[in-house]
Amino acid sequence: MPLPYQVWLRQPCLDHLATVKAPTRQRLILWLEALATDVTKEGDFTTHGADGRDWQVAILGLHAVVWWVDHAVCEVKIVAIRPADR
Repeated sequence: MPLPYQVWLRQPCLDHLATVKAPTRQRLILWLEALATDVTKEGDFTTHGADGRDWQVAILGLHAVVWWVDHAVCEVKIVAIRPADR
């Protein structure tokens, strides 16, 4: 059985979540937690990250979530949560 994946957020992600109203914050957190159970999930598009990796980007309402999966250590790395460009 594969090890469970952990979801890790950078500090700016936590800072952004603190500014979001509670119902929206809860929906975002539930979505982030779901990534740990479906690490093959793809975003709405892929972008090339500053670290040279391909990052997945999902648009969730008014927010964009950016992440990549580190299979070597069984972690989902949340790079950014920010207002989505519209």
